[in-house]
Amino acid sequence: KLEDDLEKAVEFDQSALFKKIYENEYGTLGGTPYSCLIGDYSFGRKAPDIKLLRNIATIAAAAHAPFIGAVAPGMFGIKNFSELPVPRDLAKIFESSELAAWNSFRESEDARYVNLLLPRVLMRLPYGADTQPCEEFGYEETVDGND
Repeated sequence: KLEDDLEKAVEFDQSALFKKIYENEYGTLGGTPYSCLIGDYSFGRKAPDIKLLRNIATIAAAAHAPFIGAVAPGMFGIKNFSELPVPRDLAKIFESSELAAWNSFRESEDARYVNLLLPRVLMRLPYGADTQPCEEFGYEETVDGND
């Protein structure tokens, strides 16, 4: 939905997200500006991810509200974060031509309003018989770092 909203808007300031974040709060007398924007999104190195992140960054910059999201393991050329401790030259990964769009984004003014965090953290006990039972149906949530 967010991608659709930002894609359909001719200009970023015509998107529903901009209107919600900026016009309805920051740009309104008596409005309550957001101090930060938190999105449950993971961003990798593919063009659609970078495009979405650019659009979000533009709105975050306009509202002076940093955006906090997650970085996907693919950004580092790995399948899951359990592979991250394996010795690798991260600087070399980010110099590759595959990350040209990412590096271009990083050099933009609006990028300073984007924070991507890792690894994912579950802020509650996982669902399961021994931890947090799910009463509606039997469910065992796996939390092993491989997703």
